[in-house]
Amino acid sequence: MDGINGIAGITGVVAFGLIALFGVVSGAHGSLIFLSFCMGLACLGFLPFNMPKARVFMGDVGSVLLGFVFAGLVLGLSRSFIDFVVLCAFLFPFARIS
Repeated sequence: MDGINGIAGITGVVAFGLIALFGVVSGAHGSLIFLSFCMGLACLGFLPFNMPKARVFMGDVGSVLLGFVFAGLVLGLSRSFIDFVVLCAFLFPFARIS
């Protein structure tokens, strides 16, 4: 994904926003909803510095953090296998199959 300015930020805004919405609809614990909402806002705040011409880069450390938090929220919000698949599917539009 190197060289695609904004891809990690946009992915984070969409994925964490959808997780927060899922949490609200499913009646999840408020702290999980709050964490996902804050992560989405953090990604949104990062975007002006990374688009259209990147002045700041997230790098491996930032993207790995987003991935670990996303995985933790998916596991924390999943009450069934279907929930797990739905939550994982929030990142499917951004998957690149070579």
